[in-house]
Amino acid sequence: MMMRKWMSCLILFVLVFSLIGTGWVLPASVSAADEFDALRQKWSDVLTGGPSIELSDADIAAQIALTVRVVQNDTATGFRDTLQTGTNRTSCGCLWTDLTSTTVSAELVYNFSRIRAMALAYATAGSSDPASPAYNPLYLNTALRDEITGALDWMYANRYNPGKSIYDNWYHWEISGPKNLEDAVVLMYNDLTSTQVTNYMNAVNKFTPDPNRAPQNSATATGANRVEKSWVVALRSILIKDSTAVALGRDGLSDATTLSTSTNGANNVFKYVSTGDGMHQDGSFLQHTAHPYFGNYGTTYFQFIVNLVYLLSGSTWAITDPNAANMYQWVYSTYEPAIYKGSLMSMLRGRTIAYSSADDHYYGKAATQSILLLSTFAPAADAAAYQSMVKYWMTEDTYLSFVSGGNSIFYIVLAKQILGDPAIAPRGELSRNIPFPQSDRIVHYRPGFGFGLAMSSKRIYRYESINGDNLHGWHMGDGMTYLYNNDLSQYDANYWPTVNPYRLAGTTVDTGMLANAAGQSTLTANTWVGGASDGTFGVAGMQLNPYGSNVTGKKSWFMFDNEIVALGSGITSTSGRTIETIVDNRKLNEAGDNAFTVNGTIQSTSLTQGMQSYTGVSWMHLQGNAVSGSDIGYYFPGTPALKGIRETRTGKWTDIHSSDLITGTLTNNYETFWFDHGANPTDGSYQYAILPNASVSQTSAYAAGPDFTVVENSADAQAVRENTLNLLAVNFWNTLTKTVGDLTSDNKASVLLKTTSSAAEVSVSDPTQTNTGTIQLTVNRSASGVISADPGVTVTQLSPTIQLTVNVNGSKGSSFHAKFDLTPAPPVIPAAPVVSSVYGGSGKATLSWTAVSGAAGYRIKYGTQPGVYTGTVNTGASTTGAVTGLTNGTTYYFAVTAYNTSGESVPSAEVHLFSVEPTADAYVRDGTYVGTNYGADPSLVTKKSTSSYNREAYLLFDVSALTGPVSGATVHLVPTSVGSAATTNAVAVAASTTWTESGLTWSTKPASGSGFSTWSGMAAGKPVEVDVTAQVNSAIASGGKLSLRVYSPTDVGSTGDISYGSKEQTNTANRPALAISQ
Repeated sequence: MMMRKWMSCLILFVLVFSLIGTGWVLPASVSAADEFDALRQKWSDVLTGGPSIELSDADIAAQIALTVRVVQNDTATGFRDTLQTGTNRTSCGCLWTDLTSTTVSAELVYNFSRIRAMALAYATAGSSDPASPAYNPLYLNTALRDEITGALDWMYANRYNPGKSIYDNWYHWEISGPKNLEDAVVLMYNDLTSTQVTNYMNAVNKFTPDPNRAPQNSATATGANRVEKSWVVALRSILIKDSTAVALGRDGLSDATTLSTSTNGANNVFKYVSTGDGMHQDGSFLQHTAHPYFGNYGTTYFQFIVNLVYLLSGSTWAITDPNAANMYQWVYSTYEPAIYKGSLMSMLRGRTIAYSSADDHYYGKAATQSILLLSTFAPAADAAAYQSMVKYWMTEDTYLSFVSGGNSIFYIVLAKQILGDPAIAPRGELSRNIPFPQSDRIVHYRPGFGFGLAMSSKRIYRYESINGDNLHGWHMGDGMTYLYNNDLSQYDANYWPTVNPYRLAGTTVDTGMLANAAGQSTLTANTWVGGASDGTFGVAGMQLNPYGSNVTGKKSWFMFDNEIVALGSGITSTSGRTIETIVDNRKLNEAGDNAFTVNGTIQSTSLTQGMQSYTGVSWMHLQGNAVSGSDIGYYFPGTPALKGIRETRTGKWTDIHSSDLITGTLTNNYETFWFDHGANPTDGSYQYAILPNASVSQTSAYAAGPDFTVVENSADAQAVRENTLNLLAVNFWNTLTKTVGDLTSDNKASVLLKTTSSAAEVSVSDPTQTNTGTIQLTVNRSASGVISADPGVTVTQLSPTIQLTVNVNGSKGSSFHAKFDLTPAPPVIPAAPVVSSVYGGSGKATLSWTAVSGAAGYRIKYGTQPGVYTGTVNTGASTTGAVTGLTNGTTYYFAVTAYNTSGESVPSAEVHLFSVEPTADAYVRDGTYVGTNYGADPSLVTKKSTSSYNREAYLLFDVSALTGPVSGATVHLVPTSVGSAATTNAVAVAASTTWTESGLTWSTKPASGSGFSTWSGMAAGKPVEVDVTAQVNSAIASGGKLSLRVYSPTDVGSTGDISYGSKEQTNTANRPALAISQ
């Protein structure tokens, strides 16, 4: 194990520079002749640490010793030791005997990276004292200088020059090879002739002239490829002092070059992308269209953006793109969630899990370096957060020390400044649930552990295997689960070449064999893949269909506080092969003797006993590899049967990475256990819970009283209630109205419902990312209000159930949130109503008003003095009411109040009414009745007809008691008999006010003007209100009397007669009246 870790540090040290590059701000140590020299020196100091490093620091001294040892060591295995020179070089036609190919392009990179390592040893200042731990006999060693320059010349003459044509992998020619070559030239610049520099850079320019293309002759550069191409162009241009080309490299990042190959900003790497390569709004980084690559391509993308922004800062070519500010957010959205105690999760680094030289901690370190560099020029608040973040990672990563694990001197210096600064507090553990819907990945952090889930879909590829990499990644995207804890090397230390790739934790698999790289870069047929999160807890689901099998099923994971619950349903296959669901496949300690307990019985630790069968399993417990914080408990509802095996497994890195430099056979021990669904299962299922860090006794106790209940595990829904959290999580699988517990959904959805005594919080997503409409949810709770709701959430009802509609169109699987107040609404006295109308009748007033929210009923209050109400009429819930028994000729004052169980409102604004009956009223009739008086008749009749059948009514009102203009006046008439509803009546002002009720006949009726108001549709008993405000005001101004004529202007036949009540009516409600309000 120690040899393995030393080799990891050695390889890490070489690759940190040869494949990725690093940087930290230190002052330039050499005066520059011009701005180009200043930039070159700035980068040289980044590579070497500069000439003023503290040689007495033990970690710096150890790094210098490692720098030397890579190149020259006692075992003669260093790059200088094995460099071929003279006739040996001529004989082999090579620089190193293991790099003789002229068809394998990776050897270009290996050659340049070894030359670069030699140049680094030559340029890194060290002690000249052989007894010093920081002794560097190679510093400015002239013999080494000549060997390096000779090797560079040989590569130019034989392998990499403008006359060569690309073979094998374009990337080695256009990006990784030039990056190493350029660094070597930076380090050796003062020892190279101008011709040498020009030659080498002409070769780079031959293969990488344009940052907009990758590969150069076939495609637009995107994502990490564009960033690296821009870096190569910019650094080459600094070396040859070409201002225009430096700007070209800079502008390549923003896709703002003036070249015809530019896409005019469409591929600006600082901007978020909506599909394909680059950084997505949810924090996902994708490369090669649909592969999650937070590590490798993602760390390269991030690192070289930060490097170039840093390098060009303060220069003529400083990056000023306003979108560059996005990189500050990437730390929080992409890299902080991806890194657990210094380790960047395997599921986020694609095919590079198959590289012996680059494990989870390697990529975690690469990301940390970029964050450290970014902190030197980030806004103060961000810089402080970054330093706190990386300090936590560095102090917690006991597997690969940041300061002594093969890191560069620059980052050692910076790290020690942060580690030694008591003002910088480590961030501490995260406690968050973080979905990445654009990459089908989910991360769940709780105190003591981190959980990862890797899925695939119609949007995200199963896995990537190209160039002979990751040949056995078949099931990495089939719902593989990762559990990170204090066993920091679980997924490192040769895990990937030795783990059984057919039994990855969390997956449901067909046991049939698959060919190398089978199914790589393929999509499933399923869109229902994703989940919902409230930020702390989460639920996820995946429709299953592994490559090369017809097995189907539905899988869900419920991420709570102390447990991860997994459900499976509908597991069906007709392949004829056994189908298995793997609960876990955990790497054991070197002896393979971790205790394994089933239902309280300790199992044999033999590594040769073969497959075991377990029946009636309630719980299992596996002892971890760390002293503490790595045990795992497992709980199984329903006491199912399981199978398992403890075994020693062997493998080679070359089994999964054909060109890997580590070729020996490796060994690890594993404990694996699974559900055996048998051959050709139909509607198979499973249920289990993972209990991170639980002890044996805690696991046993949990099984006796679990914190959760499986609510449903069917083809329509999978749901779990975490009882201690009052949290219900549901995956609704189909487009139908489905109720599970307190939740009802009308569509495919992932939903969380968390309730307390005072609030209910709903989190919902469209995991299919195909719904262009809405999800309608009902929560079986009554709420008193909405505390908060995201845009896109419309609350349509609060009681007796909560109903909300979520517009998920274009939401890309993100979660929507709404929070509701469940506390009873406090008593609220209703507001005062607003009176909308008041009209009078004989001894009567009728009022209407607007409804008031929360009112149970209303009261009309009235009296004969303003503000003094001696009478009350309760109208109940009606917003119209009448007051009867009033005295005509008396002014009455009215107000309306609203009431409920909490009390009564203040009165409405007061209105008043003066109501009088006519002093005279009568109707007249023509023909043989022209001399007949009807003043004593209880009716007022109107009709338009032939002679002897025409009738008209007259009313005379005395308003002389009024002294000023009125605000409203209506004549109140009540039909007592209606011949035809089609009849129209009209009213006009009569010219005379001296007629008498007993003397009025057809012959003596006064003349009148044109009608000023008409009405129709009369019905017996239905009052007619006629507005006479203007006429009353005119009468007040001219004698105080108003004479009115009521008549029918059109003949509708024999049934056209309309009778109204006169003042002689015995029923006072039918009598005419003039109602006046002021």
